Amino acid sequence: MSRGRDCVPCGRHMGNLGQTSQGVVVKYDSNAKHTYGRGWGINRLIPRLPIPVRDAVIVTLAGEDRDRPWLIKRGVQNANIISVDRDKKAVELVRQNGGLAVHAPIHEFLVSLPGEFPIHGLILDFNCGLEQPVTELWWALFAPAIHPNAAVY
Repeated sequence: MSRGRDCVPCGRHMGNLGQTSQGVVVKYDSNAKHTYGRGWGINRLIPRLPIPVRDAVIVTLAGEDRDRPWLIKRGVQNANIISVDRDKKAVELVRQNGGLAVHAPIHEFLVSLPGEFPIHGLILDFNCGLEQPVTELWWALFAPAIHPNAAVY
């Protein structure tokens, strides 16, 4: 399931409700969510980075790649933004737009990085419930590549 599509709402989302054969779903096409959620989250993330923003490596979930413009506007270099997604179409979209993207589950990507490749910030704005045991993602946050003072949103 791609992030941002066909999620069962938990009542905290800002999106339009739609109807499918599986029940009510949230469609994340709300400008309020994109402006408030991304702007607020990224504005809170940037000052908490352990190194200067121009040097920081940020990992995001690809989805529709809406975090990238916000990060670039705040001073993060495009080459230092790595988008990760299990959805091949989302990865291809990022690559077509000149971004760096990896086709893999986020927890597998994080644990595969060597410790010499530090990640300074993570934007893991899941718009759905997790499909796999949360423990895999939890332990991935302690992978050697994650900077001890990494900012997480």
